[in-house]
Amino acid sequence: MYKKKNGFTLIEMMVVLLIILGVGALSMKGIPKAMNFWRNYLLTKQAEDMQKGALDYANSLGHFTGVSCETLVDENIIDQSYGDCTTSNPFGGAIDVSEGDTVYDLVIEFSDVPTINGRAIERKSGEKAVYTEEGGILAWTFKS
Repeated sequence: MYKKKNGFTLIEMMVVLLIILGVGALSMKGIPKAMNFWRNYLLTKQAEDMQKGALDYANSLGHFTGVSCETLVDENIIDQSYGDCTTSNPFGGAIDVSEGDTVYDLVIEFSDVPTINGRAIERKSGEKAVYTEEGGILAWTFKS
């Protein structure tokens, strides 16, 4: 009689390894897409933070004159993690907050936004955001 061995054969181990590698390769394909989705979400969240902060700032004045990202940080209206706002967006670019065409309009601009992300956010913003490929500028305009 043959004695039964405990453990796996080399063939069984190779099959399991190939299955694991196959699943890993398929999941790696989706990582860049997930990262882009996450950065788009963060950028949109930052725009909301800036808008809320600017509204808090403007409540005392009745308009957006003098509003800037630096002012919002300095006056502790928005989180200190934005720092000097020069490399604060998820793509490493600057965030600029200013009044728009009138003192009752607010413009929030993000620089160095890749085209694929800028266009995606522009489409989802409901015409509040406009992306300019030259300079990779994504600008949100809010009217009060």
